Amino acid sequence: MDKTNKTTLKDMELLREWASPFFLDSEKIPIEYKIGGVTYKGIPKIFNPTIRHRIINANIIEHIYVGVEPDSGIEVKVELFEYKDFPVIEWTVFFAYTKSKTSKIIKDVFACKSFFSGSNMHLHYGNGDFYSEDGLRMDVDIVNQDKHFTFKPKGGRPCDQAFPYYRVACKDYGYNLSIGWPGQWQADFVGMKDGFEFSAKQEYTHFYLNPNEIFRTPRMTVMSFAGDIQRGANLWRRWYMEHVLPRTQGNKLQPKLITHVFGGGEEFTLADENNQIEGIKTYLERGLKFDIWWIDAGWYPCKDQNGTKRWVLTGNWIPDPEKFPNGLAPIGKLCEENDIQFLLWFEPERIVLDHWPKELPHEYLLKLKTFNPEGVEVTDGTALLDLGNSEARKWITDRVNTLIKESHIKVYRQDFNRAPLDYWLQNETEDRRGTTENFYIQGYLQYWDDLLINNPDLWIDSCASGGRRNDLETMRRAVPLQYTDYGLGVHPIKQSFNYTMFSWLPYFRNHTWSWDDIDGNYFTDKPKMPPVDNYGYHSAMAPSLTCMVTPTDDEAVFNYAIKMNDIWKKAAKYMQKGDYYPLLPYSKKDDSYYSVQFHIEEEDKGIIQGIRNLKCTEEAITVFPKFFDTTKTYLFENPEFDKSLTIVGSKIIKEGFTFNIPIRSGEIWFYSVI
Repeated sequence: MDKTNKTTLKDMELLREWASPFFLDSEKIPIEYKIGGVTYKGIPKIFNPTIRHRIINANIIEHIYVGVEPDSGIEVKVELFEYKDFPVIEWTVFFAYTKSKTSKIIKDVFACKSFFSGSNMHLHYGNGDFYSEDGLRMDVDIVNQDKHFTFKPKGGRPCDQAFPYYRVACKDYGYNLSIGWPGQWQADFVGMKDGFEFSAKQEYTHFYLNPNEIFRTPRMTVMSFAGDIQRGANLWRRWYMEHVLPRTQGNKLQPKLITHVFGGGEEFTLADENNQIEGIKTYLERGLKFDIWWIDAGWYPCKDQNGTKRWVLTGNWIPDPEKFPNGLAPIGKLCEENDIQFLLWFEPERIVLDHWPKELPHEYLLKLKTFNPEGVEVTDGTALLDLGNSEARKWITDRVNTLIKESHIKVYRQDFNRAPLDYWLQNETEDRRGTTENFYIQGYLQYWDDLLINNPDLWIDSCASGGRRNDLETMRRAVPLQYTDYGLGVHPIKQSFNYTMFSWLPYFRNHTWSWDDIDGNYFTDKPKMPPVDNYGYHSAMAPSLTCMVTPTDDEAVFNYAIKMNDIWKKAAKYMQKGDYYPLLPYSKKDDSYYSVQFHIEEEDKGIIQGIRNLKCTEEAITVFPKFFDTTKTYLFENPEFDKSLTIVGSKIIKEGFTFNIPIRSGEIWFYSVI
């Protein structure tokens, strides 16, 4: 039997070996920065540091370190959290200034700069999301001595062509490292003789502070783990589910079945009160019970100069009176009466100037400076709402908070379809480099915190042109229901994306869409396969699911969807609670098998899934699941096809489990001890 995925003494000892020096000595904290040209590490003794420790709860201890740089009067504070139930520490650094004139220059601020011991080191890193079948890929490189890796996102969204999550596998142990920063970060790994140096920061930091300003760093998270890379992934999953996954009314977020009615047009621009209410009632009357009703972009006034409704024309967040004469409250109230959560899409940061409320000042906005060939400054008609401006943040908070309450919204969905970096950089001077971004990010997090505090039963879905803003600081407040915009109905691509998501961000959503045609090809003009068939459902298995059945589908389609929704919901609980094991190599090819296992160690039960992709010529494949006790007998049940098997654990370990299924189909087997 494999080793446990529960936290062990060895896990905790590994963390203590690295972290214990700075629990009691502020100089050892793994940070570095310059004030007035002088480089400091940690909080030196000349800062007269104070250290305060406080027990938050049975599993978290807070350590607060505060010191003041004597020449400048700049206060440096580190808030560090030590977990007692997992081998994890986290910290954030704050620079505060209260004098009456501007401060000395602060620059080269590293939220982490530390040596990690190890040998035979392999760095596992991702490339984020960028609307490509090549996205959400995890790569691996050997960290040899003097080898240097640099990573950073493109354009200011933290998961845009980079991924702020790293797993370093050493001999017999390793580290999970995360950079919690919803902006432009940079990470560096440098191989050394007996380990590696890891550093991380907001990329641009060269600034003075005005009186009463506070600058903060990314939140750093370090987890140590004993064993191999897969154990490291599962220990991370367990910690994430316990301490990161948002809760509502004290309960961990559970699997959600989602559906909607587009209403026609571009996105939801033709959705209206009648077709939305009729859609909800039709699903319920036909026996399809769901958890979330989804309205996406286009519910606000968004006509262009030709009278065409275009969802991209954002800025004025009120329901379109032509489509929703009574506002959105009738839809939200109907959902509430039927124990359905109403989800509504917003994109408050991206402003189309013609749709910006005329009574509001343009000082609330960040604009790009562009010039035509004649050198005349022009505008593309867009801006960003400056969340670093407290008045601007108050305006959007009040408007959205009012709409949430009036419309009975339970899921706030925020999208972000602009790369913000140039807006930040163009709106600051060289000696204030990094401040516009930093204050903006602080405002963004405060905005979400205020919504959550004012609406205790609200939860948030994070989206940014797909999954481009899913850093850990954001994930503490949200989940990524739309972790990519690419390939929602392209089965092998979606399966490959699952490898990354299940390993790092284990609560997400898939669609039952099928975009293949009768010849097994994608992105063609030929009619697509049904969106609720076996292949579509199995490729979409995730902790949350959008069932793509429509109200006008015939009874057979509805009945199949209802049956598969029940199977999905049962399986989703294992995906959320269980440890994750990919049973076949990572692949994006349509001629391969896909197989995964989720095992609940504490209950000795789980699921095994196999999918034979649409051009796979291999009729059968044998996989070798984990965690079967050789002394026990297991019952395997397949509710979709009403099949069952009884298998001794020793036989599974020795001979494996064989899938022999038709092309373009899948199976899920639930197993438990007899």
